[in-house]
Amino acid sequence: MQNLDASFDFEPEMVLIPAGAFLMGSSENDSLHINRESEQFELTLDYDYAIGRYPVTVGQYRAFVDAGGYREDRWWTDAGWQRRELKGWTQSRYWDDQKWAGDDNLPVVGVSWYEACAYTRWLSEVTGRKYRLPAESEWEKAARGGLENNPNPARIWPWGDDPPTDELCNFQGNMGRTSPVTSHPEQARRQPYGLYHMAGNVWEWCLSKWAAPYTYPEDNDPEGDAVRVLRGGSHDYDAVKARCSTRGTGSPRDEGHNRGFRVVGSF
Repeated sequence: MQNLDASFDFEPEMVLIPAGAFLMGSSENDSLHINRESEQFELTLDYDYAIGRYPVTVGQYRAFVDAGGYREDRWWTDAGWQRRELKGWTQSRYWDDQKWAGDDNLPVVGVSWYEACAYTRWLSEVTGRKYRLPAESEWEKAARGGLENNPNPARIWPWGDDPPTDELCNFQGNMGRTSPVTSHPEQARRQPYGLYHMAGNVWEWCLSKWAAPYTYPEDNDPEGDAVRVLRGGSHDYDAVKARCSTRGTGSPRDEGHNRGFRVVGSF
């Protein structure tokens, strides 16, 4: 795995995901397969990209809030800004709740898709790098790993085929809340790219609009109010939802305490 250097202290730590093939969807060996997942097939992403080692944290999101992220419409989609004005948003939903935002190393939660997208646009502008939310295929490749140098490219969970445990994952209410993004290092140690919390902790927004069945390339147009894809499960969902292939959905307005995100970048 290759770390990419950040220029600012509020910039997420990024890991390079090399171009190449990976396995998308549920394999025939996965007894937990559900209908909204595609049957496993080989897909090639013919470009390198970088993805956050961790979900975006409270501390990183604070830089956006403090910089006037909720006051400048240029960072928002048209539908997102309309929603912000309608609801009077000045910060994420649980921003003043110590349980969810009292530690800068917790994943930021209570962010709608609109807010997550605005954050990536702000981050791109202030750093001079290109950031956005991950496409659904990019997220799943990062979670499972590619076909090369991967002893188990069809892995069910980011760490392999062993079911989740409390050591591996924050799931099923075992902690009753989110956990710091540097927690559960055993998951990252066994994950192909050393990524944290690709299973559990928070559902992660993707750029992609929901489509059933899954089709590639995805519709990643950021405008409008279409339902968007969520990935990874969360602290209050069970093991089925923590698998690499699990596809969640959410209105871009959703602001739950199990909603977070990580970023993708081009360097």
